[in-house]
Amino acid sequence: MRYRNSFYDHGCTEEIAEHVIDYDLWYQLHDSERGHRQVMYVGWDKQGVRLWEVGIELCSEGQDDWAFHGQEATAYSRKQVGL
Repeated sequence: MRYRNSFYDHGCTEEIAEHVIDYDLWYQLHDSERGHRQVMYVGWDKQGVRLWEVGIELCSEGQDDWAFHGQEATAYSRKQVGL
């Protein structure tokens, strides 16, 4: 996975993102400007203390996906995945 500069704007780290994605709780967002599907993963950090949301642009087969957003989960994200 690659990380856009915008991913780091709210204090999320690559380690947190990888852990959040492992929870496999997500909801679909609008397609990217490039026509790729985008999803928002929601999950806990390794310590189980903070709930995070991580936005991913899912690229075509053979290309790396892009993480474009990472921050503590909003009430909207929590609701979308039932937390």
